[in-house]
Amino acid sequence: MKNNFILICFLVFQISFAQEKKLHGKILADGNLAEGINVVNLVNETSTLTDSKGEFQILAKEDDLLVFSSMNYEYKRKLISAENMESGSFSVEMIPKVNEIEVITIENYQNINAVSLGILQKPIKQLTPAERRLYTAGDFKPIHLLSILGGSLPLDPLINAINGRTKRLKKEIGIEKREHYLNELQLMFPDEYFTETLKIPSQYSKGFQLMAIEDEEFITMLKSGNRTLSSIRLIQLSEIYKDLQVNEK
Repeated sequence: MKNNFILICFLVFQISFAQEKKLHGKILADGNLAEGINVVNLVNETSTLTDSKGEFQILAKEDDLLVFSSMNYEYKRKLISAENMESGSFSVEMIPKVNEIEVITIENYQNINAVSLGILQKPIKQLTPAERRLYTAGDFKPIHLLSILGGSLPLDPLINAINGRTKRLKKEIGIEKREHYLNELQLMFPDEYFTETLKIPSQYSKGFQLMAIEDEEFITMLKSGNRTLSSIRLIQLSEIYKDLQVNEK
């Protein structure tokens, strides 16, 4: 009996491990190979940089979300497909950033909206794509069963609770928020800030950024747009991160 249990655990471990593998990627930017692009897997929190040939390797599995960022290129995201896993390689096209020209507004109608016209009492909350999918899916609770029997509640929330779709959509919202915070962090602080000011080695820079966006105090400062307070908190977090790196060695 004990041997059977050990065998089952070993098989489960092997199956889980086999779901992830190291993929080879190449980034092209306007026909040219792109060097120094940040590549982050938001699901397993691994990161890397492209080499002089625009190539990289990263551990991933099907449906993992990769994001690509650089000061010189537009933000890019990619969902790993079954075909990518089968071939073991893929390529990504990135678009060089262009200097934006200041827009002159001829007429400003931003104060005219549904609230000012008396149509609504308060502004409608703007939902992200993942939040809209979760709202449509619904969140089933046991008390909803009475409403279903009475015919006042659709069956979709119950079906979604059974097949786990609601749980998956909640996970997507978490990934979407982390992706948003990571992008905001990179817009506020260039790559050089982490390596030159915070003295974090380039190979650990993305790992530190992923740690920072999990800190509630830093996220509050980041959302406020206050660069000074955000910088102070990053300095504090960098000391913690460097201590952790030393202890792991």
